[in-house]
Amino acid sequence: MKQPPVKLFSIKMRVAIIEPCLPIGESLKDLLYNLFPSSIDIQLIQDYNSAQLLLLNLQPQIAFVNPEFLENKGNQFIDTCKDVACQLITISDTTDYAYRAFRANAIDYLLSPFDAQLVEAALQKAANLVALLAKSTEQDPRSSSKLVIPKSKGFEVIHPDQLIYGQTEGNYGRLIFKNRNRLTVNLNMKRLEEYLSPFGFFRIHQSYIVNLTEVEGIDSLEDHKVSLSDGTQLPVARRKRTALL
Repeated sequence: MKQPPVKLFSIKMRVAIIEPCLPIGESLKDLLYNLFPSSIDIQLIQDYNSAQLLLLNLQPQIAFVNPEFLENKGNQFIDTCKDVACQLITISDTTDYAYRAFRANAIDYLLSPFDAQLVEAALQKAANLVALLAKSTEQDPRSSSKLVIPKSKGFEVIHPDQLIYGQTEGNYGRLIFKNRNRLTVNLNMKRLEEYLSPFGFFRIHQSYIVNLTEVEGIDSLEDHKVSLSDGTQLPVARRKRTALL
């Protein structure tokens, strides 16, 4: 009798499916959720730029990747996988790219339409490698101090703890760092807040978000401004004052 799926970790396994053909990606996603209904979170990505952002920001522990994608865009992607300790499983409807998958150190090669037992075995194999890596480093494999931000041409890897505050105007923003460097990014405030909030940033105004560890004072008597470590003073919106104080 087939054993029921077991929870692989105390936290859900983060899985990425990078497949330009939506029907193939969706079929694998549905199969994985059926096999491991309470053990995984899955992100389905169809393009290269989104895949790079996903790898560096979400840091999935396992990625199912179309080897044709590796053939065209693979070198940087494979390097990124190594940086974030992501285990590769290749998926395709053809065996034509088996050699490329081998060169990428993929731990398995699955053919569509997918066989449930083979998919389950591949995921368990990858999960075992993730567990060994986590044990050897004695840290949560999600831990990272880097963030990838889209800019006018490509992306920029930043360290959020080196950032003092961010300012936006329309669909563009500017990041100000401790070393006085500034970076223009292609993000409005809503998106910027989504990127930075997990790292201890707080939106104080429709145009400003600050690193709370860099706040040195709050003027609550007159015009409600925050003073930051670099001497900058920024306004605090009325509706944000209570939460900030």
